[in-house]
Amino acid sequence: MQSNGKFTEARQNMVDKANRALYAMLRHIPPECNCKTFIYLFRTCILPVLIYGSEIWGIEVLDENKWDKTTSEKLHLKFCRNILGLNKFGANLACRAELGCFPLLIDTKKNLIKYWLRIQGLPDKCLTKQAYYEQMKFNLPWCSSVQNLVIDSRIQTSKTDLNMKNIDKTLKENYITFWKQNVNQENTKLRTYAKFKNTYNFEFQFYLNCLPKKHQVCMSRFRTSNHCLAIEKGRHTQPKTPIEKRICNLCSQNKIEDEVHFLLECDRYKYIRHELLTDITLTNAEIN
Repeated sequence: MQSNGKFTEARQNMVDKANRALYAMLRHIPPECNCKTFIYLFRTCILPVLIYGSEIWGIEVLDENKWDKTTSEKLHLKFCRNILGLNKFGANLACRAELGCFPLLIDTKKNLIKYWLRIQGLPDKCLTKQAYYEQMKFNLPWCSSVQNLVIDSRIQTSKTDLNMKNIDKTLKENYITFWKQNVNQENTKLRTYAKFKNTYNFEFQFYLNCLPKKHQVCMSRFRTSNHCLAIEKGRHTQPKTPIEKRICNLCSQNKIEDEVHFLLECDRYKYIRHELLTDITLTNAEIN
């Protein structure tokens, strides 16, 4: 703990340790390894290091809008991008959703609530319980933050509902609602992504683990708008190029070079497109 009562240095120390453990893990696992295996290993070997002690310091990072800026979640996002083959510009909401991963904030909140429930069950003579009463008496940050978390998360406080499975389900449902609201906003980087991604799950049967690694990476980049089309490149120019001026320079249609134009309209790829659609039609009679 620092002199100001914060745990910033302790959290950074844990992130540094987790970062070293992550690179050591990645060095010993072949790149073509199953994506679900990567995720399992991360949650088994790296996650416990990242959220160690979060039942105490977790109150410092409860803001969902600022969570992606914390060092622990940045490491988690780096891991997700590594699996999908995305660069640093890959959208946070998309790269987690492709893998069905939730932000570590969910685990942090669970640890806070779990510890709070444990304190509730302690005898009054216990030193920890007496310290908790002192927190309540003076309305100190930890106690008030956890109580607000329970209220804000709309977690039922009856004895029948207070179990970790229900709490986990509620926290994830709250995040999915937050995710949908942000993904479905107009004029965002993920406007194309929102058209075909409306459920928060692991894209296992669709392409992850089914395609060769290089094809999986191409698909991930295309789906998450982490590509070199003008609609994305114009975002990073100085000054930023207006959307209506991000025109395709490979054809004469004078249209914005976005994912739809690239996939279905651009004349540059019409022969490749025709060949591909012909093959699809031959193998899938239901598709016209």
